[in-house]
Amino acid sequence: MNDGEYASVHILTKERILAGSLVISWLCIAYHIGGLVLAVRAFVLFMLPLTFVWLPDLMSRIAGIATKKSLAPDPPVIPAVLRFTGWSVILGVPLAWLVFSRI
Repeated sequence: MNDGEYASVHILTKERILAGSLVISWLCIAYHIGGLVLAVRAFVLFMLPLTFVWLPDLMSRIAGIATKKSLAPDPPVIPAVLRFTGWSVILGVPLAWLVFSRI
C-alpha cells in the first residue's frame, strides 16, 4: 500500500513544518492584535499560500484541469513556482504589514 498511487504524499518535511509554524504564529499574532475577526481574515489569507507550499504538485494539476476547458490552454504551472509564491506571501505579507504600519 506504500507504492504507486497509495504512497503517502503528505510527508512532514522541514519546509512544511516551518511554513505551518509560521502561519500558526501569524494567526496567533493576528488574534492578539485584532481579535477573532482579524484571525479569521488571516486564516483565509494564508490557506491558499500554505496549500502552495504543502501541495504544489496537486495545485499545479488543478490549474491544468481548469485550463482544459478553454480553446488555448495555458502551459502548466511549475510546482516550484507555486512553492515560491506561497513562501513569498507567507513571509512577505506580515513583513510588509510590519514595515508599513510603522510609517
